[in-house]
Amino acid sequence: MSQTKRALRLRAEVPAEVPHTAMVMAAGLGKRMRPLTATKPKPLIEVNGKALLDQVLEKLRDAGTIGAPLEAEVDVHVSRAAFDKLNALGKELRFFLITSEARLNAVDAAELEKAGDAVVNGAAIYVHATDAAKCVRCWHRRPEVGSIAAHPELCERCVTNITTAGEKREFA
Repeated sequence: MSQTKRALRLRAEVPAEVPHTAMVMAAGLGKRMRPLTATKPKPLIEVNGKALLDQVLEKLRDAGTIGAPLEAEVDVHVSRAAFDKLNALGKELRFFLITSEARLNAVDAAELEKAGDAVVNGAAIYVHATDAAKCVRCWHRRPEVGSIAAHPELCERCVTNITTAGEKREFA
C-alpha cells in the first residue's frame, strides 16, 4: 500500500455536524517571528509549505463550510495598541487575508482572555462562511451585490473599476 493511501486512511472523518466558525491560531504583529513577518502578516507565513490561514480555510472546505477562501469572512480581534497599527490597512486587510471580508476589532485584555489559548501575540482571528452574494467579475462575496441598479451582478469595487480610473490601493 502506498504512503498516500495509508495517510488518507488515517485521516479523521468529517464530523456529522459541520463547523461554521474556526479560529486561526496565528495573529498579532509577529514580532518574535521577524524577519519572516517583516513583509507579510503572520497568518500568511508558510508552515509545511502552506500559509497558516490557508490551512484553516482548507479544514473549513473539507468540512463543507466553505468552498473557497473568498466564501469566508474574517474577524480579527486585537489589543488596542495592535489595532492602531493594523487599522492603517483599512479595507485592504481582506486582500492580505484573501477573503471577501475582514473586520478588525479593538478589544480590551478581558475580552481577549475569553478566547483563552486561542490568543496568540495579543490577537485572535475567527473565520466563518459568508452569506453575501458573489460578484461575477471579481468573485468576492459582498453585501452590496444585487443592490447597484446599473450593475446588479457587481460589487461596489468592480463598479468603481469599470466606471472610473479604478481603485487605488496602498498595500495589497
